[in-house]
Amino acid sequence: MKEREWVLKNPDTAVGSLAWFGVHQFIGTYGIVFFTPYVLASAFDFLRLFGKQYPSNLMYFVLTGTPFFPLQILLGLILGWLIGRHFRHRAMTLVWVIPALVLLYAIVAVPTFTPNITPDEYQAGIGQSRFVHYFGWGCQPVHRCLDQATVTLPFYVAMAYSIGALLVRITPARFRKPNPRNFWVYVSIAVFFLSAFCSEIAQLIDLHRRGGEWHWQFLQPLLVNGLGGVLLVLYAVLLLRESRESAPTTS
Repeated sequence: MKEREWVLKNPDTAVGSLAWFGVHQFIGTYGIVFFTPYVLASAFDFLRLFGKQYPSNLMYFVLTGTPFFPLQILLGLILGWLIGRHFRHRAMTLVWVIPALVLLYAIVAVPTFTPNITPDEYQAGIGQSRFVHYFGWGCQPVHRCLDQATVTLPFYVAMAYSIGALLVRITPARFRKPNPRNFWVYVSIAVFFLSAFCSEIAQLIDLHRRGGEWHWQFLQPLLVNGLGGVLLVLYAVLLLRESRESAPTTS
């Protein structure tokens, strides 16, 4: 346990850099890819409190209906910036390398990862070019083609995460210091998640009244929204205390 704590507290050592690279590699790729649907679902739950209803197919279109993945890229930039502000690990700027190598290998050697379920007209090198397949409108989940979602998307997210971290490193130091205004930013985001949590609870109560059955899948958004809101509040309090401690004292 002590050796693990020493490694994480000393990111400039070779072992520490490798450990933190693994952490950021997970967060900056599949962590964000996994978390994004819950963020979008939370947004829909939050708007439902104000009487706004959106069809489920809109959620699928925003997440995987285009080859651009704007929401995932935006979250990658934001998290890369926010995490980079407080850790500033050089390894964060290299998170894109492994997904880029995987994508390059796929473009060169893999017509499709799921040939048994993907029709020939949607496979690279058979029904379409490799560029269209991995970067254009050729490979979409609606066509039972998942290559962009499993290979291209992690590369985009990792690149955005690294760019966000790089922007922190080239930003003047005075903009990286803890600011009391950040407290209200994180509290506002926490209110968003906690409101989505309340919306989920209300939906489950309504489902129970109508005789619906409980499924374990209902627990996932509850945990993401509830824990996310609580952790953001705690993080906001920590930032506020840090900003006060770093503020110059006047005699």
